[in-house]
Amino acid sequence: MKTGILFIFSFFVATYIQAQSIEIKGFYAHTNSNKFTPAMGYGIGYTHQTKAKQRLGLSLSYSLSKPSYHEEYKSSEDGVSYYIQDVKAHNQRFAIKCHYAFGLLKSHTLQLYIAPQIGLNYYIMEENIDQEANGFILERQYTFHYKKKHRLSFGALFELAWQPKFTKHLGAFLALNPETSGFEALGTRGSYDPWFIRWINMGVGLRYNFCPIEK
Repeated sequence: MKTGILFIFSFFVATYIQAQSIEIKGFYAHTNSNKFTPAMGYGIGYTHQTKAKQRLGLSLSYSLSKPSYHEEYKSSEDGVSYYIQDVKAHNQRFAIKCHYAFGLLKSHTLQLYIAPQIGLNYYIMEENIDQEANGFILERQYTFHYKKKHRLSFGALFELAWQPKFTKHLGAFLALNPETSGFEALGTRGSYDPWFIRWINMGVGLRYNFCPIEK
């Protein structure tokens, strides 16, 4: 968690001067993988308005998942041995994402955006495992550490932004971000990790506009 906070803070300092607007957010994530469901996270980002209803955005996010789950599977080596394991995980995800948003609705107080998105992901995995094979306990509570680096993700961003009438600088937003990220290397054999993970990220945040918003 401390690593995530430092990563976010460093990104904030590096981009503060260049941004037209900067945002902070918290989010909840649901995935199709036991390794990351549920996940909670936070992030920062900044945007540049390129045209009247279009903008370019860059964000950095950190999420943490502590699931406990049960797995059963056959050996990929002999196809006969049967494994059962109980897992308690402490898995982290860092993601840098870029999007280009198109405004679908723009009123005095509400804006609706939709955007394609691409990202680069970094995973730090820690899994504490109790495992049995063919009814016999192999080893009690061993810990498996590993990393997944430079995994691409593709998705979409749907955002509803609110700009209150009483301020020209501070606003709030709700965001829905479905995406698919790479995890295990394509074509890998002998691994039970998925090649891809599907995510549904739901977030809420605050945005500060350095340039006053025109009413």
